[in-house]
Amino acid sequence: MYVDFFSYFVPVVLLVIILASAIKIVPEYERGVVFFLGRFQGVKGPGLIIIIPGIQQITRVDLRVITLDIPSQDVISQDNVTRPRNGASRSPTSRSSRSTSTNR
Repeated sequence: MYVDFFSYFVPVVLLVIILASAIKIVPEYERGVVFFLGRFQGVKGPGLIIIIPGIQQITRVDLRVITLDIPSQDVISQDNVTRPRNGASRSPTSRSSRSTSTNR
């Protein structure tokens, strides 16, 4: 009785684990860069993505613009006058296929 149960139960559990690791969901503000055995294969848009576990790998790239506030500093101009300056840094990601440094 136990042999029949485990002979069906173990393969079904393994199949469910493999299918669960093959399905990825990419939000609207991200893109998925797919690598096939370590080489670039393509960029997948938002939605449901199915990959082959162990052979394909997906890296998520965030397309949102990150704005950082830079604290105010005193700057000396050419005529030796000290003036306060502040600024903001903006780093957009233009091509998701070339910027794969974000790994989540």
